[in-house]
Amino acid sequence: MARLRAADAIVHAGDLSTPAVLEELEALGPPVHAVHGNVDDEAVRARLPEVT
Repeated sequence: MARLRAADAIVHAGDLSTPAVLEELEALGPPVHAVHGNVDDEAVRARLPEVT
């Protein structure tokens, strides 16, 4: 987790599964750039685009 906190940004290519995982990444500090994947639930799909 220390490496993620120190990063300039966090990039995630999908399959976070639940909003809790996304919220945990966002709480680390750096901006999170993410897209939703095919196993993400509807709440994650509503928050994230399919592509950027």
